[in-house]
Amino acid sequence: MKSYRSNTDYNTRLDRVIKACVQDDPSRRTTMEEITQFLSGEIEYFEYELREMERLENQRLEEQRRKEKRRRNRRNRFFCGFC
Repeated sequence: MKSYRSNTDYNTRLDRVIKACVQDDPSRRTTMEEITQFLSGEIEYFEYELREMERLENQRLEEQRRKEKRRRNRRNRFFCGFC
């Protein structure tokens, strides 16, 4: 089930509803009201999708910060010519 939830190849509207309903933590599962809103087009994303998008964006930004830090560190190195 975990591999299904994380698989982005299965992202039809039905797949997204199923993934919203089978979250490991019961407090994170979607409500019937949210499902109705999603199916009627009132909301575009479920909470679990928004959390995942935020997590991925934070991960991307952190990686970008690490790359920039490595780039600055390389630029600030002093080479004596013997190294």
